Amino acid sequence: MDNFGPYDSHTETSGVFHFNRAYFIDGPQQVVGPILDFGRLGYKSSQPDLISGNIEFRVSSDKLVYAPIDGIVEKIGWHSSGGQHADWDDWGISIKPLADRRPPSPLGNAPPPNTWLVEIDHVVSLDCPRPRVMPEICDTPLTLEGEEIKPGREIKAGQILGYVGNLADYGKTGLNGRVEIQINRTTDDWWVTEGHCPILFLDKDVSSIWTVAIENYMSDYETWADNTEIYDENNMVVPGCNYSNVTYDQSTGTKYASQEWVK
Repeated sequence: MDNFGPYDSHTETSGVFHFNRAYFIDGPQQVVGPILDFGRLGYKSSQPDLISGNIEFRVSSDKLVYAPIDGIVEKIGWHSSGGQHADWDDWGISIKPLADRRPPSPLGNAPPPNTWLVEIDHVVSLDCPRPRVMPEICDTPLTLEGEEIKPGREIKAGQILGYVGNLADYGKTGLNGRVEIQINRTTDDWWVTEGHCPILFLDKDVSSIWTVAIENYMSDYETWADNTEIYDENNMVVPGCNYSNVTYDQSTGTKYASQEWVK
């Protein structure tokens, strides 16, 4: 995502985001808005106790995904629904800092302890049709400079990774793409991982620009939706994040890891 605003009331757009009334207000898939904030309770209507561990952007499927950091690909994986639903069948990619020169973990293995990862979920190749034509599956690999992206590949901030991934749009509203970003860290205990607010990791040269852009987006979207309670701005640690970090403990043996959220 490269442009959050400013809001244009005539086109009902704010940068790459379309304030799509048919999708967000009138449609059966009523979600918070084009940006789903980190640490949001009840982000899944079917599971109201879950809290979002990423920031999600919902846009039209022809929008581009850019590498957010200089780094090394730790892993890349395919999300398969077998063509059964329109939300998956796309790629996820994990990028670690250039300073971490340890070799990528073998396929199926967890990264070693104390690995920082910028994880980008839901990306498809630039060679895939947009929007997706259901039930076709375009599993063309992601590429950079004509070469398939594989673990160990160095990536530069700003390089295009692909298009945003697939989002079900059964009402044909035109909102049919999404991408998620999260920052995670493995620990010395392989049961335990950390998730962090991505906004807190922005480079100091752009941090103020993007936090103001997100703040303006939230205000503009709430004005457009005529609902000032969509985002809990007053209790956010920074615009876009309700918490600074979370610790996940998967040793409990239950379906979901136990979570400890920290402001």
